[in-house]
Amino acid sequence: MTAGPVDLALSNDSTVHVRPLGYRCERDRWTVGSLETGEAVELPEIAVTVLRALEDGKTLRAASLLALRTHGEEPDVRSFVEDLAELGFVRLAEDEPAEPPVHQAAGLSLPWLTPRQVSWAFRPASVITIAAFILFAFAFAVARGRLGLGYRDFFVSGYPGVSLAWSVGVVAVTAVLHEFWHLAAARSAGIPARISMSTRLIFLSAQTAAPLMWLAPRRARLCFYLAGMTCDLLLAAGCALVAAGCRSGTLPAAMAGSATLILLLCVVYQFAFCLRTDIYLVVQELLRCRNLFEDARAYARYQAARVRPRNRGKQLPPDPSCELPEHERRPVRVYCVFMVLGSAGLLAFSAAYGLPITVVACVRAVQGVLSAQPSRVLDGLAALAIEGGSQALLLHLLRLRWKRRIRSGRA
Repeated sequence: MTAGPVDLALSNDSTVHVRPLGYRCERDRWTVGSLETGEAVELPEIAVTVLRALEDGKTLRAASLLALRTHGEEPDVRSFVEDLAELGFVRLAEDEPAEPPVHQAAGLSLPWLTPRQVSWAFRPASVITIAAFILFAFAFAVARGRLGLGYRDFFVSGYPGVSLAWSVGVVAVTAVLHEFWHLAAARSAGIPARISMSTRLIFLSAQTAAPLMWLAPRRARLCFYLAGMTCDLLLAAGCALVAAGCRSGTLPAAMAGSATLILLLCVVYQFAFCLRTDIYLVVQELLRCRNLFEDARAYARYQAARVRPRNRGKQLPPDPSCELPEHERRPVRVYCVFMVLGSAGLLAFSAAYGLPITVVACVRAVQGVLSAQPSRVLDGLAALAIEGGSQALLLHLLRLRWKRRIRSGRA
């Protein structure tokens, strides 16, 4: 979100106050972002030279002369500073401090959490300990024959309302902890982040937005991307250990086994990197692409327009992938195939595996309502209310996403 037009009384002898900024140069491309607002822009190297001169307290004239000596051309520093002011990057040095940082006003999640409180979890010793526990717990559960992964293991009771309430509770707790550890990983690197709800394809999803994560070193970025999955695996390992330690057929064993299955399905979902999941972010990082999903979607639209019969013989816009840096073109084109086929496969998987769970739960709920037994009637009504509420929330978020796409002209 930009601040809008700003009227600054600038002269060549003016100095400006530059707000806290982060810089990253990758493959000769500079990206500069505000640590207060989350706004980021790409700048040429000469602009970075000017900006850093302004940070050092130089006047506009001095910054312009420095750019001339360094790069052989004299930029229009006054216009550049006005553009920076619109982004909220600078203000006149003599001005009073402006309103609080935008990310705080927009609801920075858990602002009290400090890097010192969470950085211990991302040290090598902690990571090794967590990995060892996960491997031990699953090995023990497999050895005891208690790692059930069939869809019937989802149900903890013959009462569908109890099973759905348990699954919703597990998913809710998992989502909170999953996103908390994304947030903690960002906070340990000193990067602001915010948790919100969204949708991916047809699935409800919580997400942690940290638009300035690119400022952190690569190791910190990978920690941020993998923190949520690690939390899911740690919880699943703990539940598998409980299930393996309980007597088979008891309610605690059923609850722990169901939770293990739900948590592992959450991990499997992250491997659907045809969507913007955690594994997608890892793949994007390893391929050194800036926006793999959006670039692949633009390329898919281009290819769809090429094969559309009504477009034959028409002049089409150029291939959008040709405008990308050379090292990104092939990954974007290959990922486009995975994105299209993977989305179709994910929908098929949901129909083959997730749909039976939903259908069985709803059928049992209806049977309970029709049984005329008070306990089963209440359970059935609760199950239908839970399932109906989750679907209503999903449809609401999908509707909001569709409206945003229409407003942006991308529908």
